[in-house]
Amino acid sequence: MDAEKAEVILIAYHFPPDPAIGGARPYRFYKYLKRAGRRCHVITAAPQADGAAPDIHFVPDPTAAFWASPVKRRLPLKAQIERAVRKYALPDTGMAWALDAARGCREILRRNPGRRFVVFSSYPPAGSLLAGFLTALRQNIPWIADFRDPLVNFDAARFPLASPVFFGLRAVTARTAGAIVANTGPLAEQWAEAFPRRKPKIHAIWNGFDAEERSSARPIPERPYRLLVHAGVLYVGRNPNLILESLARLRAKCAETRGIRMLLVGCVGYNSGLDQELCRRGVQEEWLDFRPDNIPRDQARQISEEADFLLLLQPQSKVQVPGKLFEYLAIGRPILAVAPPSSAAEYILANAGVPHVCIHPGDPPDAVDAKLLQFFRLPSTPVRFNAWFEDLFEAKRQAAQLDSIIDSLARKTGNISS
Repeated sequence: MDAEKAEVILIAYHFPPDPAIGGARPYRFYKYLKRAGRRCHVITAAPQADGAAPDIHFVPDPTAAFWASPVKRRLPLKAQIERAVRKYALPDTGMAWALDAARGCREILRRNPGRRFVVFSSYPPAGSLLAGFLTALRQNIPWIADFRDPLVNFDAARFPLASPVFFGLRAVTARTAGAIVANTGPLAEQWAEAFPRRKPKIHAIWNGFDAEERSSARPIPERPYRLLVHAGVLYVGRNPNLILESLARLRAKCAETRGIRMLLVGCVGYNSGLDQELCRRGVQEEWLDFRPDNIPRDQARQISEEADFLLLLQPQSKVQVPGKLFEYLAIGRPILAVAPPSSAAEYILANAGVPHVCIHPGDPPDAVDAKLLQFFRLPSTPVRFNAWFEDLFEAKRQAAQLDSIIDSLARKTGNISS
């Protein structure tokens, strides 16, 4: 390792072997920053297997067991405070964990005196953001705030303190962070519009893929139908209602679509808006296979790799890009996307070179039916993504962007741990 390089503390609530997709981005940065010669230390709430790398530090979330347990128990003070914050301000906070995570950061600094450090926090949850802020403030080291999702101003009717918390978090982050990294260009633009004086410190490093671990198309199993697949959680407005409705209409009037089936596998959140009645109808008529259960990531990946068609759901946001999109583009089979016009997801699909059709949430039924029929006529032969996509979204190149930001911050501050 290069002793002159500033070291990095990566705060990531989710991190492998935790299968949550939120752990993939910080893991890619960790992997390729280390290969570039930079020492990294990870603080995570994800339990680590025996023999895990010694630079990955498991910091348990002291309240996690209470939210996961079906048994109601008397909550300790930390959990009571966390519950109040979740109920009135932010539904997914990790605030109690943030205090322990910040303590873990301080311990790393204490064990490494005389070395330069930069702290990097990956949001969500908000606890990661708070841990990064506390570490930067108390230890006087540069902070990079990474946003895998936008900071959300939650429904004021359900979360009466959401607005002041939201604006407070944004303002504190904009003022305190040495750099703000957004996972899409449009999200970076939102930050720059909200805080024009802070624009020089706002960067876009898109979500991406690891060329060494990317998905690839498997042979399609023999079956008497072609299969459209979505394997993953449905939540916060991500639902396939438009597609279910259109497929039901098309089957009634177009014989060629009766050889199409749809598979939905994965947990369904209370806020997804999924049309359960239409799902029941599809299951009864045997054109829908609906499995609302959590499945291991490897199994979900195999299901996608063996599909004829792939379904991407991002109807609720123009700035977010699901990690699933990069998996799909690596597989290379036709992608049916539900996303707003001029969205970040549509931008990537339009330029990556893989066959796709994009349906917009506001499209009238006739237009949806026409697009869906056009999509089902595409061949299922895998198509490799193009050089534009590889140059912009490959993990090693993205880590090099972050490496440059870390160097810039370390040079400006010249901080030394004590």
